[in-house]
Amino acid sequence: MTKVFISYSRKDLDFVEKLASDLQDVGFNVWYDLSGLEGGSRWSQEIEKAIRTSDHVIMVISPDSIKSKWVEEEFLLAGELKKNIVPLYYK
Repeated sequence: MTKVFISYSRKDLDFVEKLASDLQDVGFNVWYDLSGLEGGSRWSQEIEKAIRTSDHVIMVISPDSIKSKWVEEEFLLAGELKKNIVPLYYK
């Protein structure tokens, strides 16, 4: 199953939850921080692990996400790992 990591701003969470649901409905294994983090886990390490093990990284581009330090860090890591980065323009 193809694994997809979604990078986004929390302010776009409603859109991301719908996107994740739609992708799962057609067979993708989707990971985003609220779907894949367990209580007590080390947040940054889990995000890095999820990016490393993903086949594709969807970058939800919005006015809020382009201001996010975390989205920038996720983008840089995905680029370093030569992941297939898919920009998805929102708003």
